[in-house]
Amino acid sequence: MNRDANHTPSENRTGTIHVRTNMNCALSLDGKETGLTDNATFTFRDVPYGRHILEGSTDRHFAGKEIFLNLPELNIRLVLEERGGVLTVESEMEGCRIELEGTNYNCPVNIPDLKRGIIRIRVSGENFHFTDKVRIQNNQTTSYRVTKALVREKQLEMARQEYERILKLPETTLKERKDKVKALDEILVTEQRFDLKAGIEIHRRLVQAIRREEFARETMSQSIRIEKNRKKRKYSLILSVTAIVFILALAAVFFITRSNRIQKDENCYLNAVQSGSPAKYTAYLKSFGKNARHFKEARNFLDQSEKERQAFNRAILINTIAAFENYLKNFGQNAAHRAKALTALKKLRTKQNFPELVKKLELAVLPGGSYSMGASPAEKTGTGDNLPTVWVKINPFAIGRHEVTFNEYGLFCKETGLPLPKDAGFGRGNRPVINVSWENALAYCKWLSQKTGLIVRLPSEAEWEYACRASRMSVFFWGNEMDHQYCISGQKRRGRTRPVKSTKPNNFGLYDMSGNVYEWCSDRYQDPVFPGKNKKYRGSSYRFFQKYEKNESKNPVFRAWGDRRIIRGGSYRSSDFACRSSHRAGTLPTTKRNDIGFRIAVSIPK
Repeated sequence: MNRDANHTPSENRTGTIHVRTNMNCALSLDGKETGLTDNATFTFRDVPYGRHILEGSTDRHFAGKEIFLNLPELNIRLVLEERGGVLTVESEMEGCRIELEGTNYNCPVNIPDLKRGIIRIRVSGENFHFTDKVRIQNNQTTSYRVTKALVREKQLEMARQEYERILKLPETTLKERKDKVKALDEILVTEQRFDLKAGIEIHRRLVQAIRREEFARETMSQSIRIEKNRKKRKYSLILSVTAIVFILALAAVFFITRSNRIQKDENCYLNAVQSGSPAKYTAYLKSFGKNARHFKEARNFLDQSEKERQAFNRAILINTIAAFENYLKNFGQNAAHRAKALTALKKLRTKQNFPELVKKLELAVLPGGSYSMGASPAEKTGTGDNLPTVWVKINPFAIGRHEVTFNEYGLFCKETGLPLPKDAGFGRGNRPVINVSWENALAYCKWLSQKTGLIVRLPSEAEWEYACRASRMSVFFWGNEMDHQYCISGQKRRGRTRPVKSTKPNNFGLYDMSGNVYEWCSDRYQDPVFPGKNKKYRGSSYRFFQKYEKNESKNPVFRAWGDRRIIRGGSYRSSDFACRSSHRAGTLPTTKRNDIGFRIAVSIPK
């Protein structure tokens, strides 16, 4: 009998595969699910010889293996491992990039299949870079957001670490001391965010030590030159006429060299005087040393410059009006840091005068807080404008107790030469100013900022509604029904404005938050296009809240798109519906109407 007749061809042969796993799981062979393991074991029977793909999986674990069956029985061990997590990175910084395990990603980015644990990422962008740690969980998405506040925090942390590193630099040799002084110079001049007293003291001590050592070296060099001249005179006596001729030649050369040196000395010193830069004076002394013709004057200037720099740093550390006034008094008009000192002094005086300005400008200082912005729960119907509601946080700020009046706006027009707006026959005086555009309102805020030193602006829409509601979530700030003790409205045909404070105020002491005149806000009023055959424009909605800039829910201001600007509060012409605390409307910033005015908001000085 033929020997080959006793064997079945390999492509027709089958075998058995015994699988053992580290946990019970669902198994599949060549992409086909075959069953679940029992006590972490499973047996595949009648499996054709050849190459196969074996996979095991649970909700949280997975493993795969390529096997080759060429025996009647084959034992396989399959070890399942936990599935990875996802890292989502977002950024409000332009040009932000993330480096993770040697790979760079542009923000925003989703990075899948990361192993569980703490991983280190490197964040970089224009003018910033830092490293941070992120914890990855299995089957979970971890969010990481790069904000301006985070960048500032990390940069401050890096600056502190660099400062501590410089303080620990060695001081053994002259070069090490100079390098440490140079490093301290860079951070002491530019850094103002934390205490630098230790660095200032170390810098002063090292500068004195360097000066003493350089002076000693210069003295030694002078002694060497004296000894060389003595030897020259000794040899000149021994030599005859040739030596005399040679000495005369040397004298001529020396005279020329000395003349050149004197000229260079004078030019270098004159350059330093004209620039007034300590670096120029330092370069002058370094070039000509103790023998400089103006050594004493240059040394006195550097000492005075160092004294002034230390005085300015002390003023920054103390950060009081008296400290900066004392600095300016001691160093006068030629103070190197005069401009910075005047700026700091202006900020401190503005902060000091803030309570007085609050009374003078009739402002109400509102505490920070959070509330649900949009339609009140008591409103039976909402609109596309004020739904869905959004939870927002508001920082403390100040706002006018009443709308800007004709009397107040008239002072602005008188100083700037602008025409006084028309009063529509209503009268001026203490009535709210009308017929002013959004640009007019901004110009008034800028003018008032320059006069007071405060940051005067239009309130954001979120700030306006927060001030209007005064911690109440009713339809109106006084309740759910119209009450004309609080609101001047419903006079569409023969209506007119009333003097400010003609109605009762809200719980924050603010008048006319509903009625009298509409009030400009700083936000844009978006005009989204809804898709379809009949495209329609519809007013902005809180459903587009993700388009708010900055920290989204914290002090939101909508600036994304749309030509129109927000007006709030209703007016003497409005219906009850338009006087609700949540009612919103928009119009072009160039619009001037006899039912639109504004009130100011002020950022609290820090």
